[in-house]
Amino acid sequence: MQEEYHIELDWRGFVLHPEIPVGGMPIKDYFGAARVAGFTEHLAQACRSAGLEPIAPQEILPNTGRALALAEVARDQGRLMQFREAAMLGYWRQSRSLEADEDLLYFLEAAGLDAPSALALGAQEEYRLRVEGMAQLARLDGVEAIPTFVFAQGPRIVGAQPYVAIERAALAAGATPK
Repeated sequence: MQEEYHIELDWRGFVLHPEIPVGGMPIKDYFGAARVAGFTEHLAQACRSAGLEPIAPQEILPNTGRALALAEVARDQGRLMQFREAAMLGYWRQSRSLEADEDLLYFLEAAGLDAPSALALGAQEEYRLRVEGMAQLARLDGVEAIPTFVFAQGPRIVGAQPYVAIERAALAAGATPK
């Protein structure tokens, strides 16, 4: 969208389910089999409508705290988009973990960061607190799902939606073509 429109994106990650323990838990235990089936079908349909190969959630729902702290390290080093892309591709298409050191190092390296140094930085309290602060702001703003697109003006877009729905909201919020 940023290639087509004058629009500024500010990705803010937060732990959607902070009660998920480190190491994760089976997604069906957390949501129930019927809800997971519905979610999986919704994701597959969203992918098909965008001309993409369908994706499905992994069987283990991860604790995303460390990955989000590392995203903030990447933000500080000007590599947030690259880290985000590597982590999303790794999780959704390559079945990589959002918790295992080897996979986190892979994402950091793919983002062009000094992976061992960035991994160590991400363990600092500053980054955990930043992620917690973003969660507090999200709750105050009524954000309960990911992704949620919040525009300065115009409608809010919640969940995996077709590109055209996000584009309409961006235009309603004042985005102009390049």
